[in-house]
Amino acid sequence: MAAERDELRIVGDQFVVADTPMVKASAGMAELIKRLKDLKDLAEEADDNATDSLIDDWTDEAEERVWMLSSFLNERHV
Repeated sequence: MAAERDELRIVGDQFVVADTPMVKASAGMAELIKRLKDLKDLAEEADDNATDSLIDDWTDEAEERVWMLSSFLNERHV
């Protein structure tokens, strides 16, 4: 049973198989969002408004992708 749990991942409030490409894409995009937010802090500290604005756009797009992937995974695995 423990081996089976290792293969599952929680997406939203559902368990899905962790090795699916969609889950990997969602996890990768979530990591990208975290790194973009860290980078945004650096751009703000440097008063680099252009970079700050670009990072805002990229973060919004990445968050939309995570939302879409999570919604898709929840619908397919309910």
